[in-house]
Amino acid sequence: MNKYNKTSKKLQTPETQTGTLYYSCVYDELAVKIGLNEALFLYKLHVLCFQSRNIKDNYQWVYNSAAEWKEKYFPYRGVNTVRRIITNLQKLNLIVICEYNKKSYDKSSWFRVNYGELQLLVPSIV
Repeated sequence: MNKYNKTSKKLQTPETQTGTLYYSCVYDELAVKIGLNEALFLYKLHVLCFQSRNIKDNYQWVYNSAAEWKEKYFPYRGVNTVRRIITNLQKLNLIVICEYNKKSYDKSSWFRVNYGELQLLVPSIV
């Protein structure tokens, strides 16, 4: 089975990613439960964390501000929409957000997927 096939039961991560967004891996069940925008964001975060070399507290993290998320990965969404997506995922406890910045002026937040909660929501995905 192709790892980008939507019918796959597991959340797959490509070994290499060249910036192309593999949204075909967003599962219908997840999108129905949390919303399409949230599912797209969660999958992109999953891929970015998998590639990340930023290790804190034994987890791989990705850091961006809401404006950077919009500019780099979701140019078709507004910054307020991206903020709302992040807030919704945080309320659902599907993402963990921390502040590991060394400089006080750095407003980037650090993000990772909470796979424990994701598995409780959609057991077949993890």
